[in-house]
Amino acid sequence: MKKGRAVEALTELKKSIAVSPSNDNTYIVLGVVYYRLGQEAAAISAWKTALGINGKNAYAMKDLAIFY
Repeated sequence: MKKGRAVEALTELKKSIAVSPSNDNTYIVLGVVYYRLGQEAAAISAWKTALGINGKNAYAMKDLAIFY
């Protein structure tokens, strides 16, 4: 993902969260985009938010396992 596209994706994901803040899958994708931008702390935060919404989200668990 090119940086410009990643920044564009962040903008769209934040809009999506504003409309549907309880969609755990949006936070998963947000975490992936942050990770690809080298913003690991923001990625971890997004994945933890996803788990806070849905404690059984396997994607969030897997992505967080990379860091722990």
